[in-house]
Amino acid sequence: MNSYRLFGVPKIFPTEAISSWLQRISQQQGVPIARIYELVKIKQSRDTDVDGLSAQISNLIEMAKLNFDEFQVAKIVSKAIRKTPPLQKQVRLEGKKIPITAFCSSCLKHDRVPYYRIEWRFHFWKICPIHLEAMKTECFCCKQRVVLNRSILFSISAVPNLAFCQFCKADLTFSTVGPLQLNARGMEKAVTQQNMMSGILNGYCLISPITKKFSLHIMMRLYQLDLLFAAQRDDFSGNFNYEQRVALLKFLETIQTRTRERERLHERASQRWRGRS
Repeated sequence: MNSYRLFGVPKIFPTEAISSWLQRISQQQGVPIARIYELVKIKQSRDTDVDGLSAQISNLIEMAKLNFDEFQVAKIVSKAIRKTPPLQKQVRLEGKKIPITAFCSSCLKHDRVPYYRIEWRFHFWKICPIHLEAMKTECFCCKQRVVLNRSILFSISAVPNLAFCQFCKADLTFSTVGPLQLNARGMEKAVTQQNMMSGILNGYCLISPITKKFSLHIMMRLYQLDLLFAAQRDDFSGNFNYEQRVALLKFLETIQTRTRERERLHERASQRWRGRS
């Protein structure tokens, strides 16, 4: 595969996963993903969405004459995953750490060019906020999941695009289930997952009524304790029990205490340093 074959490589969509972008390159260039990695002369990544703009992907972007700025979302998300252990556990994997993705049938159906979103890689992303559909995790026909580190379009025989199953060629846009009838709790979960993605992209989260930036570690810890929904309300008088309220306030108090202690240590170190200079 010579470099001239990279002419016209498709741009990555604003919220597209790098793994999805590679699948589309594989389709366009007519070669398996492994062959693309051979081109850049580096070992194939196990999970490109976690590795982000690694050496091989950076080389590929440069060879394709694409703008690195268009990969900022993928870069930020991958960095957040690597630096936040609790977030790593939210990445969808199967078996021996094989990267997989959930999908929204309606999104794939209405895409001009079907592609997989980066938020679909996370377990906490359970509802499509656009179509209010539960995210699907497997093909309705063969019950296989969408595997991202293999060339979908070369698994058996070529399919038109990423809206088809790589195993049985079934149309993934087919769905017999309509929009969810969400109650208040369901809507709160849908909003929370969007807030979590915003936190990942911003590098911090805000918890009301405390007007202070908290790390992604804290955001994920609150999510694990099932306290994040309560924490994002305007007050603490919502639909959660007394034990949750006490646990939340105690947890935030502990975090604030540790933060203040750390700030004092930094201040003392700075004073000592200024005293020597």
